[in-house]
Amino acid sequence: MTLRIIYGLFMTLIITACTGGGYSESSPYFNIPAGTKIIVKQKLKILPNTGRVYLQYGKVVSPSDRDQYEYNCWFLSWKIKETVQTIEPGTFTVTNTRHTDFLVKSLYDRRLMLASSNEKFNLVSGAATATEYTTELSIFSEKQPDIRRLVCSYWGDPGYGKQITVPEMRAVLGDIVKIKIWQPAEGKHDVQ
Repeated sequence: MTLRIIYGLFMTLIITACTGGGYSESSPYFNIPAGTKIIVKQKLKILPNTGRVYLQYGKVVSPSDRDQYEYNCWFLSWKIKETVQTIEPGTFTVTNTRHTDFLVKSLYDRRLMLASSNEKFNLVSGAATATEYTTELSIFSEKQPDIRRLVCSYWGDPGYGKQITVPEMRAVLGDIVKIKIWQPAEGKHDVQ
């Protein structure tokens, strides 16, 4: 009997650990569920030869004005064109969410390394100056099938950074894009 209880508790622990633990939207461990709606409220222009449109601080920003050390998001088109592309106002559905982190070096830090007098440091060393924390949402719309991703990221401290949270994403997207989280248990969208 005791062995059955221990086995039951162990299996409950394993199953609970695999389901994500019920994190809230404000947790960096929250996984945006499939079925979540991404609602674009205004027309967005994708610059030629980029396939992306960047958002930061609640507004559209150019690639050169984007501060990668601050939270930022971008829509990614599957087709890169030599002309301006447009994302029309509409709704996209999240089909998958992926969290990643990569060790990166900024171009500015590379210039400092090249300017340094220690050639061994320039060629061999290379401790990361930041980690890029990324939340990538695979999205789909029948009306705009070429727009396939909404990616939010920032460069943070390699030791203390965290994934971007839903409230932080909402702040980056401002009034331009809204996120309605799908809540399967209740069978409805959380309107915020």
